[in-house]
Amino acid sequence: MQYSAKADAISMGLSFVCLLHCIILPLFLTSIPFLGIEVLENKSLELLTILLSLLIGGYAIKRGYTRFHRNKYVVVLFAAGISLMMLSNFLIYSAEVWLKLSGGLVIFIAHIQNFNYSKKCSIK
Repeated sequence: MQYSAKADAISMGLSFVCLLHCIILPLFLTSIPFLGIEVLENKSLELLTILLSLLIGGYAIKRGYTRFHRNKYVVVLFAAGISLMMLSNFLIYSAEVWLKLSGGLVIFIAHIQNFNYSKKCSIK
């Protein structure tokens, strides 16, 4: 069975977009709240992003795990990243930012590992 990286690629892209959202918007667009646009503090948008990451990323991780590599490390990394992202919504802003950045990075690493392990296993 040949490995298809489509779901991992989409998930890595979403993780990267999330990382950009967390880094670039606060640095360059600090005037957005003064304009009445609440992109930075919009909990609904953040929860939607986490849910999309969970659904699409979870599908990619599950597919790689069940069809190819059976490496629980990838699943644990992904679950830890999602958990950090969810936990961050209940903390003060400075802790929230660091947990979201950490969670996004851990999710991104999980997808890279899933991609690498799945690709190795499908070549055999």
